[in-house]
Amino acid sequence: MAIFELELRFSADLTTFLRSDSRDQGLVRRMLTEKTAVKDVIEACGVPHSEVDLIVAVETYGTERYAVHFGWPVQIPMRLEIFGVPAPADVLPQTQRLQTRTWSRFVADGHLGKLARNLRLLGLDTAYEETPAIAECSRSWPLKIELCSPATAVSSCIR
Repeated sequence: MAIFELELRFSADLTTFLRSDSRDQGLVRRMLTEKTAVKDVIEACGVPHSEVDLIVAVETYGTERYAVHFGWPVQIPMRLEIFGVPAPADVLPQTQRLQTRTWSRFVADGHLGKLARNLRLLGLDTAYEETPAIAECSRSWPLKIELCSPATAVSSCIR
């Protein structure tokens, strides 16, 4: 089994999630023995993936920099630069970011009445039905709907 080294450099806003011995430099080195998704490597360092907006990969023996997604498999020695939300605009500016910037509309069902009220108080367009009629409610909005789990406290998010 081949062992390879992975160097992760975290931006300053993400170092609070790292172990105390890695916080000063924002640098973590890992030895891996098998192909692993980059999301799993980042979360193993203590940084939640929801805080990551851009991952830039640089091969150890090359100078080319390119953005990668959370499911990208790490399988060779390389350096990863991880940027928090929002990522600096000057780093690979044409690259799509990993996190959504804004939500414009929400759909809440049954048990999320208090959340729906609070979202409305914040000025967000929120539809609420006591019965789970999200499918019918969503047809009235022409935008794309992304269903979220109830554990995230919002039944549906519309972008």
